[in-house]
Amino acid sequence: ILTPSPFQVDVLAYWITQGMEEDAVIYAVHKAGGANVRRVDYIDAILRNWHNAGVRTLKQAEAEAAREEAALTLVTGEYSPVQNGRQARRNRLNSGDRNRAGTFPFMKEKHP
Repeated sequence: ILTPSPFQVDVLAYWITQGMEEDAVIYAVHKAGGANVRRVDYIDAILRNWHNAGVRTLKQAEAEAAREEAALTLVTGEYSPVQNGRQARRNRLNSGDRNRAGTFPFMKEKHP
């Protein structure tokens, strides 16, 4: 386990000053670790999403995480945050995101 930098501590402390319980912040760190992502910006995004959804306590965070997990499971049949993100990209590319000329909308050169 690494010691967090002062910046990382400040990011986490910010959410506590915004009304998040310390246990909810710690839970977000564990959720990021469970997704094998150890960047503070990912944890910050989890906390921002929860804050915007009205989540402030550990119990609410666990309920929100379960809702997110259930939604991903419903769409893909299994839950894996990293895999589901990759699959979502594949689905977008395979479901008509190519225009009629055979190019991706975000690229200028043509692809077969």
